[in-house]
Amino acid sequence: MKIGIFGGSFNPAHMGHFKIAKSILSSNKVEKLIIVPNYTNPLKSDLPLLPSDLRWNILQATFAELKDSTICDFELLKSAPSYTIHTLQHLKSQYPQDQLFLIMGEDTLQLFPKWHKPNEILKLVKLLIIPRPDQRFVQSKIEIDSNRIEWLSFKIPDISASMIRKSSIETIQENKLMHPAIYSDWAKYILEKR
Repeated sequence: MKIGIFGGSFNPAHMGHFKIAKSILSSNKVEKLIIVPNYTNPLKSDLPLLPSDLRWNILQATFAELKDSTICDFELLKSAPSYTIHTLQHLKSQYPQDQLFLIMGEDTLQLFPKWHKPNEILKLVKLLIIPRPDQRFVQSKIEIDSNRIEWLSFKIPDISASMIRKSSIETIQENKLMHPAIYSDWAKYILEKR
């Protein structure tokens, strides 16, 4: 089976993430999607994250109706910075006979050489890249065997977690930026922060 691994901070998860996940599964590049929220991103440690339990609840609601997807709590349970290589080693032990694809945006691909043990990662997975027309990949900046990269082709929804964090509950609801099941949790969190 071909399994896609869709990781990120999901700070918070939103309908853009859902649409991306749905498009990945519709592309037929993978048959199953594992969504992996990280406890913290070693390359973005200055970004404050929502509480893990809130992120988990939002993820559960957001992806509940997406067939052939599951959410993995491996990194959240560690409660410490986690490197992708460790998560991939864990998932490979769970799915030893399956082909794993690590999904990332073209913008993230630019940072891949700075990741912990990128060459070891490429021994475990192929990279499945979501194009970003505004941030074209520059081949000369990174050397990866072209057999280890596959490209997706679909339009990225114009929604971001930073947009959500800056928006009012009313704006989020009106524009359907997050799953309706979590509006009360999100509203409660926002009110507690004021």
